[in-house]
Amino acid sequence: IQSDSERQIFDERFQVLCQMMQENGALVFSKQGCLTESELHSALKLLCMSPDEFSEFKDNEGWEEDDEDDDKITQIFSNEGLPDLKASWKRLIHEAARLTLRSYGDGELESDRLLMEDQAALKGLSSRQWRAMQVRFGQKMILHRLLQLTKS
Repeated sequence: IQSDSERQIFDERFQVLCQMMQENGALVFSKQGCLTESELHSALKLLCMSPDEFSEFKDNEGWEEDDEDDDKITQIFSNEGLPDLKASWKRLIHEAARLTLRSYGDGELESDRLLMEDQAALKGLSSRQWRAMQVRFGQKMILHRLLQLTKS
């Protein structure tokens, strides 16, 4: 976003997107790819459409039914399909993954892997802390993979 007008357009699109998504909607990825394909597809279409397309979208109160079937959407948002997405879509997914990974603080997988292998450090953790560390490590692995799949 380079200008106030671009910020206004983005804010308007984001409001529409929030209305489209289910309450507290999230885009969820697993080791195999996106688990919320239809939501991701809608979000990417909305955020990447031209100003004319967005105006038409608003005038029509949405878009017509997609001609893409669910199987095709599932396939394009799998790990195998992500590298072949439109550049603008990949850029958005990549940036979202990068920002999410940054929210973890230290984004290094190797330091987490070493910590998980450090038996002395693990003895001081409760089972709940150990599971939380495993989940965190798994989430960071998925995000790193997503960054690799969507890099330009």
